[in-house]
Amino acid sequence: MRILTHDQLHRTAPAIFASQPDEAVSDRYGFVPTINVVDALQAEGWYPVRAQQTNVRQAERQSVARHMIRFRQDPDRQMTVGDSVTELVLTNSHDRTAAFSAGFGAVSAGVPQRHGHAGRGRGRYSRASRQADR
Repeated sequence: MRILTHDQLHRTAPAIFASQPDEAVSDRYGFVPTINVVDALQAEGWYPVRAQQTNVRQAERQSVARHMIRFRQDPDRQMTVGDSVTELVLTNSHDRTAAFSAGFGAVSAGVPQRHGHAGRGRGRYSRASRQADR
């Protein structure tokens, strides 16, 4: 298991480190910095192993774009189901394009992961994010 550092997370998904939401959100929007959630999950034994972010056309939207982080538990605590391991998947944005969400899933431990159309370059997340993951 390769745990991503803050620096690696920042390179692949800079919106994780947003310090404020997009200016278009309402005053009622409850801003939750994604990095605070990442750090809290790490304190509980869940470590980021993959991060992605959507491509954006406007550079100023890079810091608030939709992003996804996959977490796995410490190998000593890892839950397994057959040859699969559990992952926690966190998705968020700071520009109203996605609500904060988290969910669990099981992935095969021995097979390299392909998410959506990532192998063909047509997925929701940027090619640079996917290549940094390899």
